[in-house]
Amino acid sequence: PAHEAIPEAQPEPADEASPEVQPEPTDEATPEAQPEPAPEAIPEVQPEPTVEVAPEVQPEPADEATPEVQPEPTVEVAPEKPAEDKDALLSANAVSGPKMPTGNLKMSKKGKRSRRRENLVLEIPRDPEESAIPVREDTTPVTVRVDDATEPSKKNNSTTLSFSPESAPVATEEVDIDQLIASVNEVVGADELTAPKSGDDHPLTMHVAPVDTGYHDPYHQDSHVDPSEETERKPKSKWFPIAIITLLSIAIIGVIAFLMSNYYVNITELKLLDHSTESLTVELITSDEQECFIVTCTDNYGNSYPRTIDENSYTFSGLRENTAYTVTVIASEYHRLRSGKSHTITVKTPGSTKISDFTARRGTQPGDIVLNFNSEGPSPEDWQYTYTDDKGVLSGPFNFTDHTALVTGLTEGVTYTFAIEAPRDLYLSGETSVEYTLLPIVTVTALHIEDVHDTTVSLAWSCEENFPAEWTVTCESGEYSKALTTSDLKITFNDLPDLQRDYTFSVIALGMDEPAILELPANPVILEDLKAENQEDGTVKVSWNTPAGVPAGGWHLTYNTVGSLHVSYVVRDITDNSVTLTGLIPNAEYAINLYLTAEDASVTMFGQTSTTVVTPEAKAFDGYSMDPTPVFTRESGNLSLWLCPEEEDWTYRDLKKTRNEFTKDERIAVCLQVQSVAASDDTVSLMYVLRNEEGQVVTDETKEFTWDSLWFDRRHANEVPLPKAVGESTSIPGKYTLEIYINGMLLLRRDFTIV
Repeated sequence: PAHEAIPEAQPEPADEASPEVQPEPTDEATPEAQPEPAPEAIPEVQPEPTVEVAPEVQPEPADEATPEVQPEPTVEVAPEKPAEDKDALLSANAVSGPKMPTGNLKMSKKGKRSRRRENLVLEIPRDPEESAIPVREDTTPVTVRVDDATEPSKKNNSTTLSFSPESAPVATEEVDIDQLIASVNEVVGADELTAPKSGDDHPLTMHVAPVDTGYHDPYHQDSHVDPSEETERKPKSKWFPIAIITLLSIAIIGVIAFLMSNYYVNITELKLLDHSTESLTVELITSDEQECFIVTCTDNYGNSYPRTIDENSYTFSGLRENTAYTVTVIASEYHRLRSGKSHTITVKTPGSTKISDFTARRGTQPGDIVLNFNSEGPSPEDWQYTYTDDKGVLSGPFNFTDHTALVTGLTEGVTYTFAIEAPRDLYLSGETSVEYTLLPIVTVTALHIEDVHDTTVSLAWSCEENFPAEWTVTCESGEYSKALTTSDLKITFNDLPDLQRDYTFSVIALGMDEPAILELPANPVILEDLKAENQEDGTVKVSWNTPAGVPAGGWHLTYNTVGSLHVSYVVRDITDNSVTLTGLIPNAEYAINLYLTAEDASVTMFGQTSTTVVTPEAKAFDGYSMDPTPVFTRESGNLSLWLCPEEEDWTYRDLKKTRNEFTKDERIAVCLQVQSVAASDDTVSLMYVLRNEEGQVVTDETKEFTWDSLWFDRRHANEVPLPKAVGESTSIPGKYTLEIYINGMLLLRRDFTIV
C-alpha cells in the first residue's frame, strides 16, 4: 500500500526529554524531517517480559459533568523480580472514527554509553489486509508501552510508538505481539525490537490503554472489560467536589463568625464622665465583655496611674491639677480591635484653689461657731459653706466673703461637719471640711511641771470652769509617745527614756478647741523646793534645789512688793542655791523670781521658779529718848501733811498750807514735831512707804542719814514719794497711807487722798 513520506525528526540534545510531536492535519503537506544520525544499536531485550494492558483515563475539570468512559481490557503479567527490571516504554495511540491528523512515531532509546532520539512518521493504510497488525475502522485509540526489564535501575529506558488515528492498530482483547513488533521493525529497522519468548528470564510488559481524544464511538462496546476493574476505573461522582467545596465554605464561614464574635472586639464610644484636679472617670461603651479590653491612663512622661473599675466605668486617681492625661484602650490578650490598634482620648485636669488651715472655733455667744481658713489660687467673689449635724441633716449653702464665716444658732452637745464650697467653675482642694463638737468651754491654766526626778515627770494644771469628766494627757518625743487619762488636775509620767531629749506634753478635754502645751527641752534646768523664809532679824532667806545641777552662769533673783509701781529690785550673780534679802518693808507681800543669766539664755528652766513671802509687822520705834513715844498718827497732833514748797532747799519754815487732800499734780511734804530727842551721829536707815487702800505697798524709798541730820528744831520735814507709775509725771488718784520706818521700826503713819 501507498504510504506518505515519513518526516525525519530533528536532532535534539541527548540530555533533554523528547517532547511528543503533536498530530498535524492530513490536508497539509508533512514537512520533511531533517536527516539525523544513524540510530545506535538497540540494546538486547531481556527475555520474559510481562505484558500488562491498562486503560488510561484523562483527567477532567471538577466543575463539568464527566462523560462516562468505558474501561479497556488490561492484561497484566507480573514480573518475577520487578525491582530489578529495566524500564523501556513503547506507546502507540490509535484513534478510530472520523478523519484525524496524521500522527507520528517517536522512538527514544537510552543505553549505557549513549543517548539517541528518533522522530519517525509511520502511515499505515486503512485496509486491514495490508496492515502488519489487524486494525478496525472503529478502533479506540490506545497506547502501547513496552517495558524493558533487563535494566530496572535505569530510568527512561523506553521506546514510544505513536500511530496516526486513522491507521492505528486494533485494540482488541487478543494482541499479536509478534505482528506488533514486526510493524515497528519495519519502521525502525530489523532486530530493533523482538518479541519475547515464553522461556525468557526477563519478561516484556506491554500496556494497552485507551487515549481520550475527545471522540467516542457510540457503537463500540467493551464487553471484554472485567467488572471488578470497572468499579475501580469508574470516574468519581460530580457531587463529590461540590460537597467538598460546600464543607470548606461552611468551615470558612464558621471560622470567620468565630473570629468576628470572639477574636475581634469593637469599641462603641470612650466617654469622659467626670474629672477633677486629682482624678478622672471614663466610661467604655461596647457590646463586648469588659475583660476584652485594657484601659490605661498615662501622662506625657509615660507614668501610669492606678484605677478602680465599676462595671464599665474606670476611675484613675493620684493625678495632678492642670495636667494633660491620655486614656488608652487596647484589646486584651487573644483579642484584637476591629478598627485600629487602640482608642484614645486626652483629658486635661483643671486648676484648683487649695484650702488650708480650715478651723472651727467657739464664738463669743452660746451656739456660735467661727469658721476660718486660708486659700491659695483663684478666689471667687462669694464663698459658700454647708454643715451637717450628727443625724445627717444638711443646712445651707450659705454665702460669705473673705475667709471667715460666723455660724449661729447651733446646739451644744451636737457634732457638726462644715464644708466649704465654690462656684461650679472653681475646683477646691486641700482641707475643705472640718468637724466640730459644740461643748461647754473648758480652759486649762497654769500648766506646769511639779516635779522631775530621775525619769519621772509630774504635771499639774488648773481649770477655771466647766470641769470635764476626763482629761487626756500625752507625752511625745520622736518615736516615743504615751497617752494617759485622768479625772484629776495632775498626772505623772514614769519611766521616761531619759532627760537628754525633748518632750512635749499636751492636755486636752472635750470643750477645748486646742490642747494646752508644755515643752520640756533636753537637759533641762529643774528648780525644786523654791521657798522664802522670814528670819528673826527681819531678813528673808530664799533657797532652792536643782537636780540637774547649777547653771554655768549662776542665777539672777528679783523681788518686789506685790502691786508696786516701781521696778523690781535685783540680786545678781548668785552662785549658790540660796540668798538672803535685807531692807525689806515690814508687813509687805513680796514676789520673788529666779532667772538664769545671759550666759545660759539658751537653756530652759523648769520647775518652781517663783515664790512669795509676807514680811512680819514692824515694832514701834523706841530709840534715842524720843518724846512722845512713837508711833505717831494724825490724832497725835504732832504729824501733818503740807503742800510742798517750790524752793529746792526748803525747811519747815517754808511750809505754808497744811491739808489732807491733794491733786495728782501737786507735791506733798510731811512734818513731824517732837518734844525732845537725844542727839547722835549714828547712821540710820530712813524708809518712806506708801500703801494703797488695800494695804499694798505701791511705792517706797529708802535712804541712809545720820541721826542728827534728820532733825531741825526738834522737827523732821521731808518730801513724800508719790504714787506714780514708771515714766508718768502725775500721781495715780486714790486713798493712800504714808508710813516712815527707821531701821525697820515704825515711826509714824498718816492717811491722805489724791484726787
